[in-house]
Amino acid sequence: MSITEFYQNNSQEDWNQLLQPIGYHYHFGFPGDTDNIFKNTLYKYIYPFIANNTSVLDCGCGWGGSIKMLTQDKNCNVLGVTNSPQQFDFIKNNVIEQDLNYFFPPQSFDTALFIESFCHIQNQNLLLKNLSLTCKNILLIAHLSRLPSDVFVEDWMMDCKTIPTILKQLDNVGYKLKYFKDLGTDYIEPSFNYWKSKLDIIKPSNGQLALLNELCHSDPIEFSKGSGLFLIYASL
Repeated sequence: MSITEFYQNNSQEDWNQLLQPIGYHYHFGFPGDTDNIFKNTLYKYIYPFIANNTSVLDCGCGWGGSIKMLTQDKNCNVLGVTNSPQQFDFIKNNVIEQDLNYFFPPQSFDTALFIESFCHIQNQNLLLKNLSLTCKNILLIAHLSRLPSDVFVEDWMMDCKTIPTILKQLDNVGYKLKYFKDLGTDYIEPSFNYWKSKLDIIKPSNGQLALLNELCHSDPIEFSKGSGLFLIYASL
């Protein structure tokens, strides 16, 4: 099954029930200044690196939560990219439907943004090369391996590179590291608790939501051993 088909196996009604209360953010959330832990992710780790009135290419934009926040709060000109027809139809504006594995940006941007999406890309080096020709900065919240070698999570189609590997990938195309941070593990339990509260009502039997439900019932400590979330900001 392709990752595109993976996203198509749950109804829009189920996705709405899971994501509407949190502003359609489909990524891990962090404790912070607001009750919406998922918006806190952007407030804490994205906003400090993206200036007002700049252009942003949101690579793997999900259901459009970050597009809306950056547009409304920071007056950014944001273009999202998704390979999911369902997400594309839902967002409607400021988004294009295209596979990032073969993507070349249609214009120049101040920042290329990845929120937990980079690990799903197979042709990572080609994409980074294309971005280096069009995007001055790159900002990632990325799933990376905590082990000496890469970690591939087959169920989620995630290729989690080691820290040295991803830093070399960036350097090879001219991006110089400006900031790096291990985001720890505080995001796991609150995110699991929210998703589980909704999935217990939805009771998904297939597709990605069933897999998410299984994940939320797993041991959060074990979950974090193989891979973790890291913040990376680099510039040309």
